[in-house]
Amino acid sequence: MSVSNHMKSGLLSIVLLLLSAQIIRGQTDSDVDLYGCTVQSGGDVVLTWTPLSASADFASYDIYHAVGNGSFIKLATISNSTVGTWTHDAGAADNQVHRYFIQAFASGVPTYPSDTLFTIVPMATNINDIEVSLVWQSYSVNTLPGAEPYYYVYRQSQDEPWTLIDSTLDLFYSDYPGICLNNLTYRISWRVNKNQNFSNLTLPMTDNNPPAAPVLDSVSVDENGHIVFGWEKGISPDTKEYFILHNTATWDTLDQRRFDFETTAYTTTTVDGTTGPKEFSIASIDRCGNATADNGITQSVKTIWLQQPQHQVCQKRITLNWTPYQRMKDGLAGYKILVSEDQAPYYTYDTVYPDTLSAFFLNPRHGVFYKFKIAALSNSGITASSSTVSLFVVNPAAPQYAYIRYATVDNNRVIDLALVNDTTAQTAGLVIERSLLSPVNYTVLDTLIPTAGTEYYTDSLVRPTKEPYLYRVQALDSCGAPEISSNIINSIYLTLSDKALGTLEWTPLEGFPNGLSSYQIERRTAETGWDLIGETTSGITTFTDAEYPSLIPVQSLEYRVKAYSWPNDLLPFSDTTTSNIITAVPSYRLFLPTAFHPGGERNNIFKPVMLSVDPSEYYFAVFNRQGQQIFESTSPETGWDGTLEGEKLKSGIYAYYIRILTVSGRYQEQRGMVTLVE
Repeated sequence: MSVSNHMKSGLLSIVLLLLSAQIIRGQTDSDVDLYGCTVQSGGDVVLTWTPLSASADFASYDIYHAVGNGSFIKLATISNSTVGTWTHDAGAADNQVHRYFIQAFASGVPTYPSDTLFTIVPMATNINDIEVSLVWQSYSVNTLPGAEPYYYVYRQSQDEPWTLIDSTLDLFYSDYPGICLNNLTYRISWRVNKNQNFSNLTLPMTDNNPPAAPVLDSVSVDENGHIVFGWEKGISPDTKEYFILHNTATWDTLDQRRFDFETTAYTTTTVDGTTGPKEFSIASIDRCGNATADNGITQSVKTIWLQQPQHQVCQKRITLNWTPYQRMKDGLAGYKILVSEDQAPYYTYDTVYPDTLSAFFLNPRHGVFYKFKIAALSNSGITASSSTVSLFVVNPAAPQYAYIRYATVDNNRVIDLALVNDTTAQTAGLVIERSLLSPVNYTVLDTLIPTAGTEYYTDSLVRPTKEPYLYRVQALDSCGAPEISSNIINSIYLTLSDKALGTLEWTPLEGFPNGLSSYQIERRTAETGWDLIGETTSGITTFTDAEYPSLIPVQSLEYRVKAYSWPNDLLPFSDTTTSNIITAVPSYRLFLPTAFHPGGERNNIFKPVMLSVDPSEYYFAVFNRQGQQIFESTSPETGWDGTLEGEKLKSGIYAYYIRILTVSGRYQEQRGMVTLVE
C-alpha cells in the first residue's frame, strides 16, 4: 500500500473514533482526568489518571475498553479512590487501536466519563530501502489539559537502545536513517503533565532486496598493461558500496577492494591485461550488506586482448588480431585501429565493423617503432581500449651467420642446444636439423622464430646414452628461404671402455672455428658432488681413472666429460659442452676353496674371498656331517682353522653356509662343501 493510502485509511479510522468518543462522552469535561495511555514492550497498556479526593461516598473507578471501532465494555472496577494507574495485560499485543475511558461512581451515581484515549498504532513503510514513511493516529479526540503538541519519534536498530530522532506536530513522518533498514523498529510518544506515553512498536522493517548491479561502461588496458575500469553509479537508492570481481576460473573479488557510492573509476595493477582477455563484473552492496544477486556476472565484460602483431615481410604488411569486447554499453558500433609511430600520439588508422577481429596494417616503413591498440566504440561514443603491442620494423636483410654454441646432454635424457642468431638481419626462422654420425642424413626437428641473439632448444627425442648426434641450423631470410648454414656440432658420447681399469672413451667434439681448449673429466659418488679428476688436450679422447680399482668394489661411480671451446669472432667467451653420464656399478664376487690344509704353508684357513660386500651384514658358519655347527663368524677377516674347541679335526668333508649383503643393497646366500686335508 502506498503512503497516501495508509494516510487515508488512518484518517478514516480517526474520524470514526472521534464520533464514537463524542457519543460516549457528550460535551462535558470529565470528573476523572485520564491523561496516560502507554503501550509497553510486551503489549501491556498502562492507564494513568489523577485520583479523586477520598470521600465516604466513593464507590469505584470503572474502566471501559473497546477495540478499533467496536463497542465499549467494562473491563475492570477499582474500589480504591487513591489509585491512579492500572495495567491492561497484553491489551495492545494485537497491534490494533484500543480505546479507553474511566467513569467514577459515588453514592451509586456515575460521574461524567473521562476523555477517551487511544493506543497509537504507527505504521512503517519501506520506501526504496532508504526512506521509512511513518503514519499514526492521534491519541485522543480532544487536546488534553497539560498536553504537549508534539509527537516524539523513536527508532531502534535490532538490540540497540531506543534513539529519539525527531519531534513533529503532524501524524506522519519520513525518516532517512542512513543505515540498514532491516530490523528497524519505531514507536511514537506523547506527553501530558510531563508523563510520557508510548505507542505500539512498528513491525520490524525488512530489506532483503539485493541492489541492482552497476553498469561497467568501459574496461580498458592502459600502456602498462593495467586494467582501467569506469562504471555508472548503481541505480538502487540504498547502494552503499561496489566491488569488482575477476574471473580466474573462479570469480574472485579484485584486490579485495570496496568502493564507496561516489566512486566510478578504478585502476588495478594486479592483473596483467597483456597476457590474454580478462573478464570482470561489478556488483553493488546496499546498507544492509545485501549484494547484487548474481554479483553482476551476467553483465560481465571482457577486455580486448590485442595479440602480438605478425610482421609479414614478404607481403609488406602487419597482421593484427584481437579478441572481442563483450557487452558494450549502448551497443558496439565497431573497432578503431589506433597506431603510434616512434612514440608520437596515436592516430586512427582504420575503423572496422563490430564482427571484425583482424586487420592488416599495410606498407610498414623501415626503422619505425610502431605501437598498436584497438578501441571498441559504442553507439553513444564510449570507448574501451585493448592492450598495447609494439613492433620495430626493419627492412629485410639476409642473415650473415648462424652458429651452434653447444649440444650438451642434460641428465641423460635430452640434448640442449644454444643457437646464435644474426640480430642484424631479419631472420624468419632457425631450422634445426639432426642426424646420426653414420649414416649422415639430416632431418628437420623444428623451426624457431628468433627473438634474441641466443635461442635455446631442447631435443627430447634422442637417446644420448646410446649414441651421439650431429646438429646444424639453417637460417631463413625474411621470406622464409634458407640463407646460410651453421657450423655442424655433435654431442659427446661417453663410454666405459675398460670396466676393469676404469678407462673412459668418448667421441671427439668438433665444429668450432677455433677448436677446443681441453676436455675435463669429472667423477661423482653417492657421498660427493662432481669432482674434477683429470684433463686432456683436445686431441685425446680417452682417460683412465687411477682410483677406479680401489673405489669400484665398494661403491658406484658416475663419470662425465666437459669440453671447453676457445672464444671466436662470434662469441668472445668459452662455451662448455657436457657429455652423457655413465655409471660404473661394482660387481659382487664371492669365492670359497673346495679344500684346505690347516697345517700347510698356504691355504691353511678356510674363509671366502669377496668383492663389493658390506662387512656389517656378514655371517659365515661350518657344520660337520651330523649337522652340528662347529664354527661361526661375523667378521670377514676371521676364517676356520680346522679345529673345534682347540682340537684338530680329522680329514673329511664339511658343510658351510654364508650370507652377505652386497654394496648395491642385495642379500646373497651360498651353501657348499669343503674338504679338510690333514
